Amino acid sequence: MSATGASEDQPPVLWDSLDVAIIGGGPAGLAAAIALRSVMPDLRLKVFEAGPEATQQGAGVGVYANGARALETLDPRILHELVSRAVYTIAFAEYNDVTGERWPHLRVNKAEEALERLGYAPCVAPWSSLRDALRARVPQGVLEFGCRVTHCSGPGLEGWREELAARAQAPQGAEGERAGNGVNGAAAAPAVAGAGVGAGADGEEEWYTLRIAQLTPDASTGGAAGGNGASGPQAPAPPPPGAAAGSREVAARARFVIAADGYFSRTRRTEDFSSGRVPLPAAIAPRELWFHTWMQAAADGSRPPGIGKRGLNIYATSEEGDQGLRLVWSLYAPTSALAEAGLAYPMPRAGGQVGGSGSGTASGSGVHTEGSGGGGGPSSAAAATESDDSEPVSVQLTQRNGSSALARALAVTSYLPADVRAMLAATPPERVGEFGLHMQPEETYVQGAWVRSGMILIGDAAHSGTPNGQGANLALEDAAVLGALVRRKGLSRETFAAWEAERLPRVKAIMYDKSPGLTASTDLIQSTVLEPLWSPGALAAEAGEGAAALLPSEVAAEVKAALAAGQEEEAQQAVIRWSRARIKEIVGSKLAGRVYPEAVAPPPGTVMRG
Repeated sequence: MSATGASEDQPPVLWDSLDVAIIGGGPAGLAAAIALRSVMPDLRLKVFEAGPEATQQGAGVGVYANGARALETLDPRILHELVSRAVYTIAFAEYNDVTGERWPHLRVNKAEEALERLGYAPCVAPWSSLRDALRARVPQGVLEFGCRVTHCSGPGLEGWREELAARAQAPQGAEGERAGNGVNGAAAAPAVAGAGVGAGADGEEEWYTLRIAQLTPDASTGGAAGGNGASGPQAPAPPPPGAAAGSREVAARARFVIAADGYFSRTRRTEDFSSGRVPLPAAIAPRELWFHTWMQAAADGSRPPGIGKRGLNIYATSEEGDQGLRLVWSLYAPTSALAEAGLAYPMPRAGGQVGGSGSGTASGSGVHTEGSGGGGGPSSAAAATESDDSEPVSVQLTQRNGSSALARALAVTSYLPADVRAMLAATPPERVGEFGLHMQPEETYVQGAWVRSGMILIGDAAHSGTPNGQGANLALEDAAVLGALVRRKGLSRETFAAWEAERLPRVKAIMYDKSPGLTASTDLIQSTVLEPLWSPGALAAEAGEGAAALLPSEVAAEVKAALAAGQEEEAQQAVIRWSRARIKEIVGSKLAGRVYPEAVAPPPGTVMRG
């Protein structure tokens, strides 16, 4: 298939004959690109990122044992880079968000204990640091900035959301089990011999077409770029409805599509305090490495058992740079709070329309939507498969920054203590963003919800849920598991269906754990084992002295000796032993000399953040 020019109703195909098109250049999309190219180096693959460039965005992301193992599976150096920039919170404190009184309980986080027991300690890192560490390992020429996918058409997508809505309400039984055979009951095609890339059920290739609003060179620092089979005319086409000024409509064609354009960062509204322009509340000044949460009290003034429908978090995300510690704040509130304040949801766009740009360039977020999620269809990714050409209005795409976002935050937080509210009001407006928090209901975790023919949803595009800190970690797991399955089974619809069957029960068990103290999901997270996707021989070939990011010479020699003896697994273990030792070295240097407060147990049944 060669590139085509524009017709009356079809934009020019700028990227043709791709094996895989990934929608979204956040952690999930980048991790998927690394995983697939690790196991299939010649794969024709593109990652389409809506943002014009890699700017600092997002607040902090918690990286737990499962996320760490997934990063180590992709490339141990990614994990090393991340923990070198991370923060290890000392304690978790909670406050009555009206009186400002700190409740007496205090959870203390002794990272040294976790490091010794698990070989890893949970940390908080800047979202941008996670993305940047992943992006550094994505092969050159794979990532395309300034490319917002507005529509996706192809086999199996028509009526997907409607079908999922009906199936989510149906009891699971024999019919549901049959639906797990292949995708939605259809016969799955084997991988094409030799190529490892799937074809249609009749042996002919089936293609997906992505319509893309591409920023033109005068609107994007990255400029317009093509590749992977692009040829022929590239005459500009008018931008699609709702597209930003300075863009044109182009297209890409691919055998498989991975939608990773969900909502990655679990922080809801964000501001960087490192400038020193924002006054800190009195509770924080002496305790900057604590995680502080203001939440709604029970009727008697006590701490409620859950996390509540509103909350404000302040915490550190990094300890680096000339400005030292970086603190952010993150606010979440129900849409009903906006309605009570006389505010619309979603936030109106310029000109009075609602919806969002979906550019992926803003940091932070804001609104926890109650009961959203529809019939099991993913928010932004599924909306892009609708048959019409109008821009989808979805919770995932409600993204706004600036003075309006700050004003809306202040409008729904009049109850906060004066010094806390003053901190919000003093925040530079350009550093505040509002996002909708889309939550997939538990009953939508059914076979066929995340895979349809050659299209797969990963990360928050598939399973955004309660803000429990697992969003990014499970997205990284998604990519690692997908890479391992593709290596064993080839790239095919059958592999996508097998991935979904494997991921559904685990993700559901973690996201909707109802065990006391979340012990069940904690055990799952801490016991994570994933299959390394890197080649120990390739890492050994990059060995060097004095470079912490590369395999040391003595470890490389150990790896090469094991490989020469035909001991592939021992070569892998040599790399893993080095990686874990390196993690202990990095984290240990950060924890040296710490003094911890005394822990105070919370009320029975209380689940604390972090």
